[in-house]
Amino acid sequence: MFTMETSPGWEWIALAYIIGSFATVMLTYKAITIKAIENTIDKLCDDGFIRHRKMTNGEIELLKYDHTDE
Repeated sequence: MFTMETSPGWEWIALAYIIGSFATVMLTYKAITIKAIENTIDKLCDDGFIRHRKMTNGEIELLKYDHTDE
């Protein structure tokens, strides 16, 4: 069992919690941002605001506004 002399103080627990929370935010920020961008572009394509075409490999190519089909 822990005694008062061997147990960590509340400061260490609070510091570990803050560092863990910060690390979680940093690790998930990129994934959340990429997913939000993908959803936005997909919605704009579906609603006709962005010109695009589907490639043979399934990817979507964004086209310039003055692109003419060949």
